[in-house]
Amino acid sequence: MIDRIIKLNGSVTTIFESSEKLIIIIIIINLHRLNLSFYQMNSIATIIIRTYDLIATTTSFTVNKQIIIPSSTSLLCLLSKNLNSINNIQTRKMSGDSDWKSKETIYDFSAKDIDGNDVSMEKYKGHPLLVVNVATHCGLTKANYKQLNELYDQFEEKGLKIAAFPCNQFGGQEPGCDVEIKEFIKKNGVRFDMFAKIDVNGDSAHPMYKWLKAKQHGFLGFDGIKWNFTKFLVNKEGHAIKRYAPTVEPKNIEPDIVNIL
Repeated sequence: MIDRIIKLNGSVTTIFESSEKLIIIIIIINLHRLNLSFYQMNSIATIIIRTYDLIATTTSFTVNKQIIIPSSTSLLCLLSKNLNSINNIQTRKMSGDSDWKSKETIYDFSAKDIDGNDVSMEKYKGHPLLVVNVATHCGLTKANYKQLNELYDQFEEKGLKIAAFPCNQFGGQEPGCDVEIKEFIKKNGVRFDMFAKIDVNGDSAHPMYKWLKAKQHGFLGFDGIKWNFTKFLVNKEGHAIKRYAPTVEPKNIEPDIVNIL
């Protein structure tokens, strides 16, 4: 089935003679590595077709109609991106996209974690919660991740939870898929909860973020998230009580956290 394997820049690259073989290999090598829900399984044909089309248009070169795939990690990432595009529709329906304005607490929403699992925000009931949109390649990344980890370590035993949501809407500074983001946070020792990449602004924004922005307005009353690492503090009852600009470092939020522990 596999014609030959070559080494390219240290990565194993597989060359296939036909799209049919490519699709078979994608299924065998990668799909078993994803935790697929029933809905996702029903969408498998769409995922494969979209992934193949994307690979065909983004690979660096072809030889005699042979498609060169950069690596299994890249392939898994492409699958993850296409899977997320399908899941986003379902997620918005499940998490109350159409009636987010009627929700009373953050516990009325759900989101997908970095592994693609559905998570009800009710898991944070009774805990102070800090919600933050994050990015891997932002100038604020190093300081924020370090201080968020420190906050979490300091107050975890007292109940503090932190929920981070990757977003690529600000300068394209979170371009990777969830697989790559997970590798980054693992490498950097991130210990708090990480969710799948979402949008936080516009019509495609996750409904929970639409709710958060409506409950706590930004500078001069504007709702839109201005940049990476905007933060929302949610009390033990699930109400958003304060919003912090991206330039506010996590360590400066400590007094407000202490007040609601």
